[in-house]
Amino acid sequence: MRAPSGKKLRDVCDVILDNKVGKGDALLSAPQVPQKFTPASGITSIALLHALIPTSIEKMLERGFDPPIFLAANVDGGKEWNARLLEENSDRIHYM
Repeated sequence: MRAPSGKKLRDVCDVILDNKVGKGDALLSAPQVPQKFTPASGITSIALLHALIPTSIEKMLERGFDPPIFLAANVDGGKEWNARLLEENSDRIHYM
C-alpha cells in the first residue's frame, strides 16, 4: 500500500535499518515466468533483527535497565519465567 502523501517509511523514521534488498524484493527469475520471484527481504530482515537484539540488550544494560528477555519454553522454568514477564509487561503488550 502506498501512502496518499507519497512519503515512504524512510521519510518518517528516526532510525532506518536498510536490508539492501532491491526494488520488487525478488531474487530469482525463469524464462517462463514474467516476473521475478522468491523474496529476499525475509532473510535479510531477520538477520538485521537478530543483530539488533544483542545491541539493544547491551544498551539497556548500560543504562541500568533489566531487559525482559524470554526464556525458551522447553527449558526448566521457562514457562513460569515467561508467564511472569508477560504479566509484568501486560500493559505494554497490545494483544494482552
